[in-house]
Amino acid sequence: MYQSYELSDSKTFFSAEIESRESNLATGYDARTGKPEQASELTIEDVEEISGQLSSSEEAARAWQNLLPLVDLTMPEETVFKGSLAKMLYGEWYGFDEPQIPRDMYGEASPEGGFEAIITRTTLHKAITWGVKLARDQLLSTQQNMVRLGGVQACFRSEAAGDIKEGWKTIGFNQADIEVFARTDESLRPVDVDAETIGSGIDYFANSGIPNAVLQVRLNNPNRILYSILAQTGISLGEGANSFGWGLLDEMAAARVKGQPYESLREEALSEVAQWKQEDRLPVEAERFLTTLIIEGRYDMELLEQSFPDAYRAVLELAELKQRLSEKYPDATIQIDPLSTRMSYSETAWQYDVVSGQDTFAELGGGGVYTRVAALSWEKQFGQPAPKNLRCAGFAVGVMRADTVKQILAAKERNDG
Repeated sequence: MYQSYELSDSKTFFSAEIESRESNLATGYDARTGKPEQASELTIEDVEEISGQLSSSEEAARAWQNLLPLVDLTMPEETVFKGSLAKMLYGEWYGFDEPQIPRDMYGEASPEGGFEAIITRTTLHKAITWGVKLARDQLLSTQQNMVRLGGVQACFRSEAAGDIKEGWKTIGFNQADIEVFARTDESLRPVDVDAETIGSGIDYFANSGIPNAVLQVRLNNPNRILYSILAQTGISLGEGANSFGWGLLDEMAAARVKGQPYESLREEALSEVAQWKQEDRLPVEAERFLTTLIIEGRYDMELLEQSFPDAYRAVLELAELKQRLSEKYPDATIQIDPLSTRMSYSETAWQYDVVSGQDTFAELGGGGVYTRVAALSWEKQFGQPAPKNLRCAGFAVGVMRADTVKQILAAKERNDG
């Protein structure tokens, strides 16, 4: 039987009482540091067995009910993805020059000497592989211009546990997701697809017992705003996103949500900008944009309109999306968060937080638009270009996170009563 062990470095792992055998593990790269890192001590057999236990749990059954209606996106047990597809998608997704195998992707050598992977780190890996196949079949075989797919999947990560002691991030956990694939036209615009997807996440939390009144949704489009501006100066996505965007600004966003100080992160970000300026890599307009973003946590709309028109349009699109969601979910807090700069998505990205009085639970779930990588997968799998009007968006929620927060809120309500 599998047990949960607390290790000396505070990481929580699902381990097992099994006979000694060689591990079939994927050695990959940490997307934020680019350094090689072994996935974990689990074997492929361990992953499959733990996945079975998680998927058959009562927790998973409840999550399924909270997701419906949708098309089942569960991958058949025998489904594996050749390394060329998994590596190409991951490398393109994060902007690496060469394909990479992600850490926490479990796999083994194929008889031909290649790499076969069981996609396990996140439901997004499933969405851009198996999900693209199912969505293509649905869109081509029906008259629908939008399909919803999703399910509950066992995922595996090696990060340490976070804010919630009961297992904020364990190496084996259930993740619930909804993926929306659409062919946009005059009657179905990209903002409609994004609003449908984000709203599905709000509905999931409500179905889980977390009311809209305590839910906060933070919107941004870092690739079209921050990273496109940096790219115009010659600063690469890897350099601008890994250490500066994801490593500093996004941590500032998380600290701000939690009400924690982040002056040291702000100073480090300003120091990075000063270094770029000293190297004569930043035009005056880009420096002004970054300085305002770091110090005030907002977009300088006048500057964007004058100097970066596409980024300006992206912010206006976010404002329209915010208005749409606020009208449909008036009790929820919908806001644009310029500091939330995760680069996993090609366009709109968002985070779900719960804020109840003095208690804040950041990033219970999140998602975004991943059309670019889904189109690459479409072409790779089927040997033909994806439709130009394709739009793909999705979100995922840690089921244990949501359940734990629900229990904490319920206990607080009982105590206050």
